Amino acid sequence: KLNIEPEDYKIKVFSVNALDTPDLNGFCIPHKDSEGQMVTSFTLPAWMPKPEDGEYGCLFLDEWSQASPDMQKAGASLLLDNRVGEFVLPAGWNVVAAGNRMKDKAGVVKPLSHVTNRVAYLEIDFSVDDWASWAQSEGIHYLFTAFAKFRPALINEDVPSEPKPFCTPRSFSRFAQWAELYSQGNLTHALVKDTVVLETGIGMIGRAATTECLGFLRVASDLPSYDDVLADPVGAA
Repeated sequence: KLNIEPEDYKIKVFSVNALDTPDLNGFCIPHKDSEGQMVTSFTLPAWMPKPEDGEYGCLFLDEWSQASPDMQKAGASLLLDNRVGEFVLPAGWNVVAAGNRMKDKAGVVKPLSHVTNRVAYLEIDFSVDDWASWAQSEGIHYLFTAFAKFRPALINEDVPSEPKPFCTPRSFSRFAQWAELYSQGNLTHALVKDTVVLETGIGMIGRAATTECLGFLRVASDLPSYDDVLADPVGAA
């Protein structure tokens, strides 16, 4: 266990799905050595931490499951030995790769067996409480957080068999942020009847999630506020 402050631990994200092997290995440059012989050397790859990145950190290989076979071959030694060719990660750095599963239908490339044998696979489950904590820190309206806790399975749907909008924590967050921006922070009864909101929701999180979410907001908008209840406990009901 490292006894360091969180701000001293850096995370360097390297998205591998849109890159090619030279981005991982460095580019091969021919040149003459001190004796005039033609030799080759590789440029410093972008993933290599620089001194200003700090002594400790994590090289995060995002979308690793979409990496081409050639990228997997190039990255195999990085995953196992923290190095690619002559380039070695500093001692205080480690490597973490992340990506989708085959069943997520997200363009996953079949992993090479020798790469699979060099890593430990950990499947991350969705937690509505963890999402709610994140949503609160991001300023997402509390009514959307309340709906997520009321219907957690609905905002973490399985990937549909045919391409169409479906609800995930990511798409639900985007819809919540858009709806609050569209309503200028006032999620009223009128908003949930707005056809623009309905159609946009269907296009972002699917019809079922949109219908239930707007129904939840409609009920919430009809409830008396806390201040109203305190002022008139009988009449507010």
